[in-house]
Order: sequence, then C-alpha cells, then structure tokens
Amino acid sequence: MTPPYKRRRSEKRNFSRRAGIPRLQAGEEVKTYHWNYGRGARPGTVGLLHSSGKLYGPWQARGTPGQGGVPNAYWECAPNVVVPAGTYTVVDSDPATWAQNSGSGGAGIAQVKGYPVEESSRMPPASPPDNPPGGGRQQPPPPNPPGEGTQQPPPSSRKVIEAVFKNASSDPVHICVAGEAFSPGNRIGPGETRTVRVTIPADAERTGRVRFVAGRNGQVLATGMWDYDPSFPSRYPVVTFPDESNPFARGKLVVTTGLR
Repeated sequence: MTPPYKRRRSEKRNFSRRAGIPRLQAGEEVKTYHWNYGRGARPGTVGLLHSSGKLYGPWQARGTPGQGGVPNAYWECAPNVVVPAGTYTVVDSDPATWAQNSGSGGAGIAQVKGYPVEESSRMPPASPPDNPPGGGRQQPPPPNPPGEGTQQPPPSSRKVIEAVFKNASSDPVHICVAGEAFSPGNRIGPGETRTVRVTIPADAERTGRVRFVAGRNGQVLATGMWDYDPSFPSRYPVVTFPDESNPFARGKLVVTTGLR
C-alpha cells in the first residue's frame, strides 16, 4: 500500500485505495489517514474488500495523532485475519474526511501490513467427519455424569463448526447463536478471545445466514449475521462484541470471516 504522505493534502476525497496481495497473508495492520484540515476525525471502521465482492471486516479502528499532532488523524486496527491472494479495496467508514493527494492518485491514503503464511499454518478442520476412517457411523458422545442430565447429541444432519468469540468491552457479555440461552458456558470476559464449537441452526442450512446475539442479564444488546457456506469448510466466523464507549458500534456485533 502507499504509505502516508507528508506533502500538502487536498480535501477532495472520492475513492478507496486498492492493493494487490500476491499470496495468502495474515493481516497485521490496516491504517487510513484522516487529516481533515488539521481537525482529525472520530475513529470509525475500516475493512478490506476483495475483487470477488467478499468483505473482510469492517473492524473498529482506534485513533492516533498524525502530522503536527493532529488528534485521531490515523485510524488503525489490527484484525489479525488471514486473507487469500488477490486485489483488495480498502473500505473506510468516513470517506468525507479520508485524506488524499496527487501522490495517491486521488485515492484515500491507506497502509496495509501483513506477513505471508503457509497453508499448513491454517487452523485444523473444525468439524469431525460424519464417518470415521474404516467406515461405520460416528458414535455420539457419552452421557454426562450422574446428576447432570443426559446429553443429547445434535442431529446427524446438523454441522458443527468452530467460531471465535471476542469481547472488546470492559464488562462480561454472553455471545451465542440466536436461539440459544445465555449461560455461564457462553459468558465471555472483558478483553477475552475464545474459540468455541457452534452448531449450525437448521434454518441457516436453508438460508445460508447464521445470526449471532450478545447480551447481559437476559437482555439482547447486539446482533450480527454471518454468511454460512458449507461448500467452503475453511471459513469460520469471528464474532466481536465492540467497545460500548463507541456510539456507532452499539447494537451491532462485528462479524467477520477467518480462514483455516
């Protein structure tokens, strides 16, 4: 990506910034510049849009000082998401304050950092095979210990995948698939990131959409949707409950896609 420029900035901004990623990459940092006549701008979100139309993000950015100490001139985020090779457009939630100049060709000034990863470094498959090696049906898990009730295995037609739940707020929150009850098992602590196994609901098998919810004290605070595609088992949802101090993030779960 084109690094930030130090020359005088024009205030005409109409275009996103494009970049070519030659191989599988782990995105380490995405940064955009909002000089905005020396005023900066309240941090919003940034994302990466693949030429196929697949959007990675958007992710909540944090503001840092820019040239001359302008507050919130840089919008930075560290998504740490693996993206495939291809051509990407950096998507910024506030193009009206996104700086550009003749050096950037009229496109918003942005910077993307990452490092190449190998196929073998991807996460292992989340779901066990329907049929174990050697044939025969996979046996359901053993029942719970006495006194805890009998554990019911999910229907054989239902898929179980791994998901990553993140709580970016300062208070605990429950995160789960819509329809599940809030419980100690889906309570995510402040700043915690947890890998969990979730069962794809029957309606998501038909619609290709999985709805996640987050809440406290029995009340739903935020929801978000994820596009489920059983033909691409390497995809998994990353569900983030955002910092509640950001008024633009209230009521929304940030749901992105990771790749194994």
